[in-house]
Amino acid sequence: MLLQRTARGFTLVELLVTVGIIATASAVLYPALAAGKAQIGEYSAMQAARQLGQAQHLYLADNDDSYPVAIWDAGSPKVQTWFGLVKKQGEVDTSSGALACYFNGKAPRDPMGPDKPFMGNGGGFGYNWYSIGSDTCLEHSESMYPNMKNPAKGSDLENPSNALIFASSAYVMAPWEAHGDGQAYDYGFVSPPKLWNYNPDIDFRHGGTRIVDVQRKEVRNNGRALVIFADGSVKTLKQDQVTDKMFQRLTPSPTAAPMDGTFGSEERIPEAGQRSQWYGGNRCNAAEKD
Repeated sequence: MLLQRTARGFTLVELLVTVGIIATASAVLYPALAAGKAQIGEYSAMQAARQLGQAQHLYLADNDDSYPVAIWDAGSPKVQTWFGLVKKQGEVDTSSGALACYFNGKAPRDPMGPDKPFMGNGGGFGYNWYSIGSDTCLEHSESMYPNMKNPAKGSDLENPSNALIFASSAYVMAPWEAHGDGQAYDYGFVSPPKLWNYNPDIDFRHGGTRIVDVQRKEVRNNGRALVIFADGSVKTLKQDQVTDKMFQRLTPSPTAAPMDGTFGSEERIPEAGQRSQWYGGNRCNAAEKD
């Protein structure tokens, strides 16, 4: 007579032991996996930053040592920005961006950057509109918005190794602002610390945590930002390492006409905390390269 084996399932004890082993393994592995993902993201961002650094040098060589204008009016409600034509909030034609022709239309991207569209090209980097994309640093006035003028020349920069051109960027719609949701949005501009008003548009997102402190009305981050300087170098800096001196020139640029658009608007750049209306920019076309 053949003996028949009866199949049996896990006992409760065996099941609990198995679940415990899986939970323990996950607790051990998850931090390592998260750290590995962050390192890969920061490496990719560093490569993108270096591409931007190379592109700025190509642009200078093709445009008489001048940087792109930050922004100008392209006919309301459109504005032309350094990263493309902004048709409306979140809708950008990047083909007209100042550096587009150096990237075959695909801008370098920081994969750790904000993915909520606002006023950028989705790359996660912002341009220094204050002293590079315009002469606001010399005029001490923002009355030319949205028609910035007289971008810097390479020869205007006293210390290229300390002149900030691009940096990791984001704009946090702070809860204490109108319609603020506390989320970070794609933003194509960076400002000197004196204009941050406790809400920096340089995003110190790498290796850190963003804190939106509603009680103190302050946004802070203990991570690092990637900063691209005029000499092409890329550094990772903490918030207290970014200074106003990185947003300075040596001498004013000679007065020059913009590549397109007109100047003279008396509309002001909204104060920090009201920049849901702030755009930035310039363009690049094939004719300029030729």
